[in-house]
Amino acid sequence: MLERNSMNDGTESLYYDACNKHQNGQLNEARAVLEEVIKLDPNHFDAWHLLGIIAAQRNDYQLAADSIARAIDLNPTNASFYSNHGLALQHLMQMEAAIASYDRAIEIKQNYAEAFYNRAVAFQALGQWITAVADYDRAIALRPSYAEAYCSRGVVLQKLGMLQEAVASYDLAIAIRPAYAFAFSNRGVALQGLKQLEAAIASCDRAIELMPNLAEAYYNRGIALRELNLLNKSVASYDQAIAIQPNYVEALYNRGNALKELKRLDEAVDSFDRAIMLRPDYAEAQWNKGLTLLLSGDLERGLELYEWRWKKDSAKSPSERFAKPLWTGVESVRDKSILVYSEQGLGDTIQFCRYLFNLTDLGAKVLFSPQKPLRGLMKCLANSVQIVDETESKFEFDFHIPLLSLPLAFKTNLKSIPALTPYLFAEKERVVRWKEAIGAGGFKIGVCWHGAA
Repeated sequence: MLERNSMNDGTESLYYDACNKHQNGQLNEARAVLEEVIKLDPNHFDAWHLLGIIAAQRNDYQLAADSIARAIDLNPTNASFYSNHGLALQHLMQMEAAIASYDRAIEIKQNYAEAFYNRAVAFQALGQWITAVADYDRAIALRPSYAEAYCSRGVVLQKLGMLQEAVASYDLAIAIRPAYAFAFSNRGVALQGLKQLEAAIASCDRAIELMPNLAEAYYNRGIALRELNLLNKSVASYDQAIAIQPNYVEALYNRGNALKELKRLDEAVDSFDRAIMLRPDYAEAQWNKGLTLLLSGDLERGLELYEWRWKKDSAKSPSERFAKPLWTGVESVRDKSILVYSEQGLGDTIQFCRYLFNLTDLGAKVLFSPQKPLRGLMKCLANSVQIVDETESKFEFDFHIPLLSLPLAFKTNLKSIPALTPYLFAEKERVVRWKEAIGAGGFKIGVCWHGAA
């Protein structure tokens, strides 16, 4: 241990006075005394460390990191200094540096359960799930009653898709701490993933009983209620979450989805707008707002927002797929070739292929790449439409556009939806084959159509 060069015993007396003030919650007073201690003895590493702790409690994490780093410089053998330095670095989102600090703490004190726990949290923030679980396990091995470690371990197990194991981890946390509201709330999410929806709601309800201002529990309950199609109750649960935490962007978004399903479209748009105001790049909220506007008949705004589908789930945008330019509806396509390619489901292709006639009316040579099962059917569209396979065929074109972007390119509104019917016809050879099979008179067939769930 490094010896402090204290000027006199009064320095130590001041330091212990600061400690007492800190323990009593007098942070400003404690900080003032510590600053006096450091003036008298700049090498007082305990004073620098406590000054960093107080800075962290006041959410000044840069000052916390700097102060504790000074303590480490003066005393590089204190494990708790490195552990608390790691915490400050985590709050500054410097995860790799935080992990290095925890590593040093564990080197000095190999049975340091808190350091293993905090390092696991840092690995979790980096998405290194397996490593995080291993560190939570080490923390639990050192301290079997470590309820927080069991709870956090459950969160990571959920990320790994190990839902039964996650529930078991939450149960162990609750066994240690029966009033652990966060564990009950997270347990509800895992049970929801297991489709045990009634149990999920009960777990969230217990979390709310224990901590009535736990916004996450209301939010998690709202999701489970929506899956049970209890939409009004779901909206009410989201409302409670938002009342507690007005900037709860995920709750606003999911509230919008529930309202959309209830056909309360204006309210749904308002909820999406509030989410988007908080997070303008929230692709799912932008896209679902677009769907809601389409349902309300506002095709102009809805189709524009529908383009946000390319920003969801790291989707590759059309402009990244080909070197040739994306057609936006502005550029002339007369005597030009344009590649149109299908997306999403077979029903979408059947619905929107009618727009190919709009392109041929503009004098374009249309190359259309539908899904393989629909190629035969799509051959009947028009002689001016050439069916191709974009993944295999080699062909030249001047522009390209995804099929479901054609309505936007043509500025579709309720009055201008292509209404040519019929626009698809059975393949001639199939007609002949089925006439031979069932006779010329035929018989009635009922068709039940179901899109992708």
